[in-house]
Amino acid sequence: MPKNVKKSDKFKKLRRKLPKTVLQMTSEEARNYFLKESSYSNLDLPDYISFQNIIDTANKMLKSKAGNIKDIDNIVKDGVKLGDLENLNYIIYINKDGGYA
Repeated sequence: MPKNVKKSDKFKKLRRKLPKTVLQMTSEEARNYFLKESSYSNLDLPDYISFQNIIDTANKMLKSKAGNIKDIDNIVKDGVKLGDLENLNYIIYINKDGGYA
């Protein structure tokens, strides 16, 4: 490294190349990020396994008829806990060689 280049300058250049974290995004950027299926997993799944429909359904639930974003307190009904709902999560088994079980 040349003597006239400070270490802090080198790190600033490196940091500019890194993608934003969710904490650095605006609320709209974060929302758009989480509305993409590719944001949730980097597993090499077959084309017929898609979670985009679930994401789109959740997006519709989060919007009012006027298109405004609803407050989460208005979506969750009193006494309903997400952990108590059945079929909320998926379990995917993958072999060490990358094949599906």
